[in-house]
Amino acid sequence: MSNMIRLYRRLLVLSTCAALCAQQVAINYVLGPDDQITVQAPDVDEISGKPFRIDRSGNLNLPLIGVVQAAGVTAVELQSRIKDRLRKYLRNPDITVSITDFRSQPVSVVGAVQNPGVHQLQGNKNLLGVLSLAGGLRVDAGATVKITRRLTWGRLPLPDAADDPTGQYSVASLPIRSMMIAAHPAENIAIMPEDVISVPRAELIYAIGAVRKSGACPRGDAEAS
Repeated sequence: MSNMIRLYRRLLVLSTCAALCAQQVAINYVLGPDDQITVQAPDVDEISGKPFRIDRSGNLNLPLIGVVQAAGVTAVELQSRIKDRLRKYLRNPDITVSITDFRSQPVSVVGAVQNPGVHQLQGNKNLLGVLSLAGGLRVDAGATVKITRRLTWGRLPLPDAADDPTGQYSVASLPIRSMMIAAHPAENIAIMPEDVISVPRAELIYAIGAVRKSGACPRGDAEAS
């Protein structure tokens, strides 16, 4: 019973961390083409509660208001722009803008994963979610995962995070196993646009002779044999 309680507490902490990180992503996220927003405006039925998608030129076309440049600003900044336009009709417009569909979130996953490359995130994703999006780890994956983030998104919330020599990126590494078993839930951080996630290959050892499995295998597997 005590093990079940500990597991429940770990999952609860993980869920809370993910929710807080997702909230931070939404605050800092810079809107781009194909993102979708929803405007809550109780006094403006024409736009309230309706989804609007940013077009390829980075604009929104809203009833009453017309074309508003949306790409390149956050939801809070877009909210301010819409309020300014609505002051033509209302003295103190009550407007809230929320992001309902993220489309312009490229994340690079490279190294020992099943489907390496650039992946477009939809919605909020944590590290494990992005690794799953890339098809999961290959059998020759190493023991750590490296994350590189532009400092415009802030430093990585990890103990060993350090700035790279250019002063443009925050870099950190994590042990994959402890993250997989949720030993440290805070390690499963929210992933930001343009993050680079790198999973190096494990060092291979060639085992021959009286072993359960001969041939090349990761160091840990060979030592276990």
